[in-house]
Amino acid sequence: MYTNLSQTGKEIYFYTKLETISLINVFIYFIMTKNTRKMILKFLGKEKKQEMVVVSGSQQNMSSRGPISSFVA
Repeated sequence: MYTNLSQTGKEIYFYTKLETISLINVFIYFIMTKNTRKMILKFLGKEKKQEMVVVSGSQQNMSSRGPISSFVA
């Protein structure tokens, strides 16, 4: 089948296959790894900004645990 294609047909087949493999790799790494996802979102300008909320209580109410902090994404 491939050998019977014209030169243009072979090029279209090659570039379609190349782009498909690249897109699948990006998709897999985007879904599976947090660092790659953050890098791509930062590049696209859609990175989430994280807010930090710190809640602290008095030493009497908190016994010996100290201040509590939590992150809100």
